Amino acid sequence: MLMFSQLLPTKSITPSNQLSYVARFQFEEQGLLVSGDAGCVDFSPSRGNKFYKDLLNAPLPLHVIQVAHHGGNNAKFYNVLLKAKYDEQSAESFLLLSHASNDGHRPSDIFGQFVANLRKDVDNVQILFTGVPRKKYVKDFRTLIAQRTEPRMPAGDIRLSFDGHNWKVRKHAIEVL
Repeated sequence: MLMFSQLLPTKSITPSNQLSYVARFQFEEQGLLVSGDAGCVDFSPSRGNKFYKDLLNAPLPLHVIQVAHHGGNNAKFYNVLLKAKYDEQSAESFLLLSHASNDGHRPSDIFGQFVANLRKDVDNVQILFTGVPRKKYVKDFRTLIAQRTEPRMPAGDIRLSFDGHNWKVRKHAIEVL
């Protein structure tokens, strides 16, 4: 497990990805994080590894997270979540990844490293996909992938519902065999 002083290695991103957004919504004490391609590039005042404290305090708790950059090489996003102590959160949460089926780059190795930081004795994270990921990219966390709820398809949308107490996966057509 990585310690907080050991952040995930970042790679450069295109200027157009740096224009992405991050929005946190809250309803009935449930936190939802919606992000664009890059997400969190402006959470640090400089190129260093320090982040604005107020921005780190804002996200938690998070119950539903749209993973930035389609689960690609976006260490800034993952590092912000780790520095905000998302990995210490005990509440169940869902990571939503939207990418093409059999994508050649997603989910990335850096996403896999991020997920490794989330693993606990009892996993409280489920991962949902809109496209079938390649087996080799998810081999280390296949047990975290949410169960399929309908006929298996190569692509499909994700639907969650909240009953006032718990989240339930209503629609997830993706299954990794």
